[in-house]
Amino acid sequence: MEGTPIEVHQVIDHLFRRESGKVVALLARQFGFDKIDLAEDIVQEVMLKALAQWPGKSMPEDPARWMLATARNLAIDHLRRQSFLLKHSDEIADHFESLMRNEAFIPILSHEVEDDMLRMIFTCCHPILSRESQIALALRTLVGFSTRDIAAVLQQSEATVTKRIVRAKTKMREALVQFEVPSGTALEERSNAVANILYLMFSLGFRSGIKNDPLGKELCEDALRLTLIVASHPICERPMMHALVAIMYFQLARFDTRTTPGGDVIPVREQDRSRWDADMIAKGFAHLAKSAAGETITEYHLEAGILGCHCKAATYDETSWEEIVSLYDILITINDSELVHQAREFAVQEASLQN
Repeated sequence: MEGTPIEVHQVIDHLFRRESGKVVALLARQFGFDKIDLAEDIVQEVMLKALAQWPGKSMPEDPARWMLATARNLAIDHLRRQSFLLKHSDEIADHFESLMRNEAFIPILSHEVEDDMLRMIFTCCHPILSRESQIALALRTLVGFSTRDIAAVLQQSEATVTKRIVRAKTKMREALVQFEVPSGTALEERSNAVANILYLMFSLGFRSGIKNDPLGKELCEDALRLTLIVASHPICERPMMHALVAIMYFQLARFDTRTTPGGDVIPVREQDRSRWDADMIAKGFAHLAKSAAGETITEYHLEAGILGCHCKAATYDETSWEEIVSLYDILITINDSELVHQAREFAVQEASLQN
């Protein structure tokens, strides 16, 4: 694959953002979550190799596979160096080398990679961490955000974010947290935390996008990608996860129509609906239908239903405001916040104008 230096750097940046989480998750499965820093260091070294080699040569036909193979070799080298420095028997490194030189270490089937990502999602959302630490760790480990990017998204200083991530990792190492998807009651409880973190990640990106922050849409897309992994996995599939996916598709469908080129906010009434992504809207309704399974109604169901009302209206005047009001009536019983009350009041006003 040929490319100009600019194109090569763009590919590397895309590769790091989209694939680094997969490599970190893969290495975490082999080494254990307590070696997460090693996994991240290896990913950084892979990127440095790409930056050094690719601009002067042809890029590999499959950059993601190259990344996995290079990470494997670097991990073997690290284990051998560590074994030598500690004067341990080479048996440790031999064991990992025999395992990692096996082609099975480079997952060919997507579900193998997704299983590791699923473990990482649930590990980052371990209940011993605060929600702030969970989101910082998830952005760093799953999405490949730099400390500076995380600080910008969370509106915190880089020093605060760095301390938060270091403390989170230390706390998890000391607690001997396993790199796994929990089972039984723990799975149900942590599924709620996972949904909450993914929803927050998406919301942060959606709000950042209003400021024409390029990280905004990328964060939304990353949150959707991770939520799809959870929602589509037999072990973790829950109606609320499909409702969450529907929310993300409905919101992303109109992402690019919310602001002018200058960054001014365009109200929903004035947005060009012909530019709303019809394919994303269709996927949103498909997941909304799947979320109807079961008897529990969550905030995600109701928010998805409200967004669906907007997305199915060909024009603003055709919006079914009475239906939206009825959904807000239920939502208030779950989330009695001022923001929800304000949104309901607006919907009531719009509904009165249609009568």
